[in-house]
Amino acid sequence: MVKRFYFRVEKNLFLGIKMKVFLFLDYDGTLVSFKPRPEQAKPSKKLLKLLKKLCAKKNFVVSVVSGRTMKELKGFLPIKNLVFASNHGTEISFPSKKEFVFSCFRKKKEVSCIVYNKAV
Repeated sequence: MVKRFYFRVEKNLFLGIKMKVFLFLDYDGTLVSFKPRPEQAKPSKKLLKLLKKLCAKKNFVVSVVSGRTMKELKGFLPIKNLVFASNHGTEISFPSKKEFVFSCFRKKKEVSCIVYNKAV
């Protein structure tokens, strides 16, 4: 499922600094093929190797977004410096081990959202 791709980070001519590349990758159907049963959709060794290389680069921030649970994602992708956005983005986990939960609720016609640190 993973196709070869190359990135070239160029120096910004005006500021003389390198740009940061942010990758937001969907798990099911993008990083791994759809399978008859969700637990069968496991990453290949080639994919894990590629993600590890990207996450090791200082100018890359790699995030995997999924409707799966945080536990599932972290179990399938045990990669240092990878950002996870699980449950369709309602839970976000950063390499610093900080985890946040976004919770929205509706009261009559108003929708309110709160963000809280999961560790608290």
